[in-house]
Formats: sequence, structure tokens, C-alpha cells
Amino acid sequence: IDVGGNGAINNQSQHPSQLVIWGLPSMTSMKLYGNGAFWGAVYAPEAAVEFKGSGNTGGFYGALMGYSIKLTGTSTFSYDESLKNLFGGTWTVTSWKEITGY
Repeated sequence: IDVGGNGAINNQSQHPSQLVIWGLPSMTSMKLYGNGAFWGAVYAPEAAVEFKGSGNTGGFYGALMGYSIKLTGTSTFSYDESLKNLFGGTWTVTSWKEITGY
């Protein structure tokens, strides 16, 4: 998955529960950059995920499971708590660091 240049992957409602992507083992990367936006859930345990420079209009909204996740620049990630049971078990966010004022 590669979304950038003001591109968007979403659904008409922009509710993350309406779009779920189940990554096969061959899905090894996901990139969101350049005001790219994504509303949905991604299960891709083999994927190196990179978000960079999403700006004010882009970002990730939903739930994500990847091999590694790296956010740089003005990237944004919003976790939708209603998706906590989506990936075959109860997943709980145990900690996070909110960064503001960048």
C-alpha cells in the first residue's frame, strides 16, 4: 500500500470499520506520505509501515497491526477504540506518547 500526493484510501462514510485490509505475507510495506489519508483498519504483520509528512489534511484513522511502524515529519495516527476486537482477539493500547506543538 502506497498512498501519497493528496491521495486517499477511504470509504464514503470515512468510518474506519467500513474498510478492513488483511495483508498477506507478501505485503511487506505500507507508506502514507504527502498529505495522503487512510480511513480503515490494516492487519499486516509482515509489513514495515512508514508515515511521513501527512500534514493537516492527511493521516491514518483506524487500527493498524504491522511488523514495524515509523512516524516522521507531520505524520498523524488516530486509533479508533471501537476496532479493538477486530483482529481476532482483544488488543489493548498499553501506552502511547502524544506529541504536540511540533
